[in-house]
Amino acid sequence: MTSEFKIDRPGVYKMRNGNRVPVWCNAVCENMGAKWMSLGHQIGMAWNDKGRRYYICESDNDIVAYVGPLPTEILARMREALALAEGDEPQSPTVEQRLRHKCSVCGEWPNERGVLHHGRGCYVTHKGGGGCTYVDFEQEPKQ
Repeated sequence: MTSEFKIDRPGVYKMRNGNRVPVWCNAVCENMGAKWMSLGHQIGMAWNDKGRRYYICESDNDIVAYVGPLPTEILARMREALALAEGDEPQSPTVEQRLRHKCSVCGEWPNERGVLHHGRGCYVTHKGGGGCTYVDFEQEPKQ
């Protein structure tokens, strides 16, 4: 690992062992020297700005390269979690408003917070199917 590498933004990174991991800033651990945390299936992994895993020695789990931005389905889940954590009130739409914004592909409709969890057969957000999108009930639905 070169000393010039730096984790400078949230995104998908590659570890020394070749695995990819989505990374997000976590200010809670920053005072311990581990500013960046993994999202999703590898919970508990933390790194400093230079990509070093929160261990004393170099490891295969050190981050060595930026791959790209976070996938849209992760960002959608994070938006909903942040809204809940900040105590945002639901938009309180009527059932008619929610049904008006249902997906024309999979038929799913958004929850009261505006998060639409697409069904497995729906290829709206990524090629693997499914995913989430955010609906603004103040705007008219796209036809």
